[in-house]
Amino acid sequence: GDGSQATYLKNLVRELEMDDCITFTGRVTSDEIRQLLAESKVFVSPALADGTSPALLEALATGLNIVASDIEANRTVAPASSNYFFKTQDPTDLARKVILALSHTTDRKILAINRTVLKRQIAQSAVASKFIRIYRKIANTDQ
Repeated sequence: GDGSQATYLKNLVRELEMDDCITFTGRVTSDEIRQLLAESKVFVSPALADGTSPALLEALATGLNIVASDIEANRTVAPASSNYFFKTQDPTDLARKVILALSHTTDRKILAINRTVLKRQIAQSAVASKFIRIYRKIANTDQ
């Protein structure tokens, strides 16, 4: 995007001579997101805190290797990607996990596990069941 660190990051990429590996796209449409995901090998989510990340869900659905910060939200959504979880605020660990993910082809078993977990967690019936359980728990504690 064009956030506050855009100029710094673009200069860093140029300085490290990685222009051919890294593209700054700025805002993109939904169709462009699908195309970019289809062309990608790895999805990186360096979030320090997050709920359920729509971008992470899209990457999982596309079948990418997921490199994500080791936070609760990511462990819940992509448990089979745990080999690629990195310690938050640890750029060395992040770099190691990106290299590891790039050097491996996507394991179909991991994708199947992630998709199964994803379906269980975000399917409308699953979400409704969770709300009902929470509601019943709250209703029972108020008596």
